[in-house]
Amino acid sequence: MHAERAIQKDFRYYLKWILWALVAQFALANISAAIYAYKFTHFFKNPPEWNVVHPKNVFDKTWMLFKGPSFGKEENEKPPTFPYQNLSLSLSNGSKIDAWYSAAPNPLGTVCLFHGLTSSKAFYIDEANEFRNYGFNILMLDFRGHGRSAGMQTTIGYNEAEEVKLAYDYLKSKVESKIYLYGGSMGAVAVARAVAVYHLNPSGIILDMPFDGLLDHLKARGRSFGFPQSLFAIPVACWMSLESSIPVFSHKTSTYAKDIHCPVLLEWGTADHLVTQKETEDIFNALASKNKRLVVYDHGVHSSMLRQDPYKWKEAMHSFLFAQ
Repeated sequence: MHAERAIQKDFRYYLKWILWALVAQFALANISAAIYAYKFTHFFKNPPEWNVVHPKNVFDKTWMLFKGPSFGKEENEKPPTFPYQNLSLSLSNGSKIDAWYSAAPNPLGTVCLFHGLTSSKAFYIDEANEFRNYGFNILMLDFRGHGRSAGMQTTIGYNEAEEVKLAYDYLKSKVESKIYLYGGSMGAVAVARAVAVYHLNPSGIILDMPFDGLLDHLKARGRSFGFPQSLFAIPVACWMSLESSIPVFSHKTSTYAKDIHCPVLLEWGTADHLVTQKETEDIFNALASKNKRLVVYDHGVHSSMLRQDPYKWKEAMHSFLFAQ
């Protein structure tokens, strides 16, 4: 009897410590998720070095996830080599959006370019130069919190749809008839959302490697560290929803695609570590447009398709723009 009571006492003792350990682990996981969610949506002046992928070992992975990313604001933009003028556009709350506008002689229309997360309008200078060579005007702008635009926060394509509408309305005010919207990564998501939510009617849109859901994007971030996708993404998504008022679980490109009826060119690379083939196919299949094309780049990574495969990119752009 004494031995049995001793066993029960030991069992309760160890169970108590196991439960405390689980509680501590749960608390640490949520602290980490809250930090990651905050830092993923905020930019910093002179941030410490942050390696998005390929941490050295499990301890490095754990520490990098716990402290969260450190994104700097890319304010020192390399200017275009082609003629352009600086613009300062205003959002509904008065925040200033920095933009470049370049007029082509005898223009065929205008292409407006939107960059990805942590980037700036300068990222698409090469693409802009090609479109100018085709005979199109160019409008390029920095999203809120990026480049030389106001703010230090991002909503990863959700509120940035307002910048897409801002650019579109500016071009319409100049009585420009043919307007094409070109977005990469987060920029592509913002374009899709803007066309759907604000009922824009561009001559066509070009979507490079958009993620489907923001939750899918967070899973990809966890995947790049070798962590269980859902175990990482869901807590971060919950905290992001609370901290930034982003509807993470409903922010989906495939949902916006159902209200997109204009011509669409969708592009994706098979080596993209942030966007899966399934996400791309789900977006493409959801598009309401009857004039849509999917171009897949073999071994293409999550970056500029022009720089990776110039011939294929130029063929895709030329056939899309001049078929409208």
